[in-house]
Amino acid sequence: MVNIPAIIQDGREIENSVSLVIDNRVYHAWENVSVAKSMTQISGSFSVNISDRWRQENAQWPLKPGKNVGVYVGKQQIINGYIDSLNANFDASTRTITLTGRDKTGDLVDCSVIDPPGEFRGLNLQELAKRFLSPFGIQLKVETDIGAAFDPFTIKQGESVFEALSRAAKIRGVLLISDENGDLVLTRRGSRKSNTALVQGVNILKGSVNYDNSKRFSNYFIKGQTAGTDEFHGKNAASSRGTAQDTGIVRYRPLLVIGETSLNTTESQKRAEWEASVRAAEGVTLDIEVAGWQKRDGTLWKVNELVDVDCKMLGITSEMLMNNITFTKSNSGGTVSQMSLGRQDAFEPESVIEKENDPIEKLGWKDS
Repeated sequence: MVNIPAIIQDGREIENSVSLVIDNRVYHAWENVSVAKSMTQISGSFSVNISDRWRQENAQWPLKPGKNVGVYVGKQQIINGYIDSLNANFDASTRTITLTGRDKTGDLVDCSVIDPPGEFRGLNLQELAKRFLSPFGIQLKVETDIGAAFDPFTIKQGESVFEALSRAAKIRGVLLISDENGDLVLTRRGSRKSNTALVQGVNILKGSVNYDNSKRFSNYFIKGQTAGTDEFHGKNAASSRGTAQDTGIVRYRPLLVIGETSLNTTESQKRAEWEASVRAAEGVTLDIEVAGWQKRDGTLWKVNELVDVDCKMLGITSEMLMNNITFTKSNSGGTVSQMSLGRQDAFEPESVIEKENDPIEKLGWKDS
C-alpha cells in the first residue's frame, strides 16, 4: 500500500492534487493533467506534463514507457496501468516532459487473442473473459448476470482481446469497463444515483447538447446463423432472427445487421435489443463542465451513475446517465470536470425503445 502524502500550498491541503506512483515513489508537480474514464472505452487514460526536478545530475530518468503507474487524485486511485509514451521538448527557458498512459486493460485493446482452440463451446462470457485475461495478469469482476454459455464462440484470426470480448458482450447485452485498479468489469447500465445534481447557476460552468437521429432506426433486424443440433435444426438454425423497435423514430427506417458470430434465436433477439439501445443512447449527448473533480461528499464523479440535470438554458430537466468524464487541470483552464451524459435508459436492452424516455420529448427552452 502506497502512502500518498497531502500536498500543502499556502498552509492548505490541495484537494485536486494529482500523484503518479511509479516503483513505490510518488511524483507531483504537474503543469497540465488530463484523466479520462468512459462507459464506451474499456480502458481509462491519462496525460500529464511534468518537470524533471527529481532527477539528480547524471541520474537515470525514472519515468519510462512500459513502467507500471498508479494515478491518484488526492488519496483516491483512479488509474492503474502503464506509461505508453514519453515526449520531451525544450526551449530557451524550460524543458517539458509529457507522459501518456492507460489502464492495464489497454493491453486488451492492443493485443491479439492467442489461444489454440479458436472455437469455444460450453463457456459463458465470464469463463471466456477469464481465459483471455489470464496471460495479462488482469482480474475480472462480474456485477451482472452474464447469461448462458456460448455454443459455439469463434475467434476471428488477428482480432484483439477487446474485439473478441466486445462481440461476446453485445450478444449478452453486457458492458465492458475498467475500474480504478485497472481490472475488467462486466456490468450493465448503473442504477446508482449520484448524490450531487448538475444545476445551472450552481455548479455548471458551461454546457452544450446535441440531438442526432442520423444513426437511429425505427426497426432493427438481426440475422444470425448457427450450427444445427438434434433439437435445434432446419430453418431455426439456418436463419435465427431478432427484432427491436425505436418508437422515437416515427418514419420508416429499417436496419438489418448480420450477426458478428453464430447466433441462436435468443441471442439474435438480445443482440437486436442491444443495437437499438446503443444507437438510441448515441442520439443525444449533453456535454457539461463543472469546477473541480469531486462531488459534494468529496468523492470523484463516476461514469455509469444516474445524475439529476437541471439546465434550463439547454432545455433539459431530467435524470441522465454519466457516460464519459475527463478530469483536467491546467494553468489556463483551472481544475474542471468535463462530462458527457446521455439518456437515462441508455445501454439497457429492450425490445421497444420508448419515445417518452427520449430527452428531446421533454425539451423546453428557458433563459433561467
